[in-house]
Amino acid sequence: MTAQLEFWEHNLLAQAYAPLENRLRHTIELSASAAQTRRAYQHCREITREHSRTFFIASALMRREHRQAIQALYAFCRVSDDIVDRNDGDRATDLRAWRQRSLSGHPPAEDQVALAWADTCARYQIPRQYAEQLLDGVASDL
Repeated sequence: MTAQLEFWEHNLLAQAYAPLENRLRHTIELSASAAQTRRAYQHCREITREHSRTFFIASALMRREHRQAIQALYAFCRVSDDIVDRNDGDRATDLRAWRQRSLSGHPPAEDQVALAWADTCARYQIPRQYAEQLLDGVASDL
């Protein structure tokens, strides 16, 4: 069993480090105004507060810019998961559309979670593959 666990850990770590080695970063060209971006982060804050009280309270201990980024990450994960778990429509189609919007280098300003997530990715140079891996994992629930 130890060998299996080590093999499993090795594969997991290889997946985690691959984006850093490939250096695939989001190429982001935000066309949203500062006010739209603020509203997008506020929307992510509300999603976090509504769906994860403990996470919301814990994130309050962070500096504002880090809190906004972590709440954008939470909202990105939440929306991704809800498309598969709580959607009565065509989940595969909806997930493909969400993948397109959320990984876009220029997300629509009216999609507040995609906008805040794109700003977070640009600000913290988050490799695109991390989000792709998360979405691939969510898609495996289809």
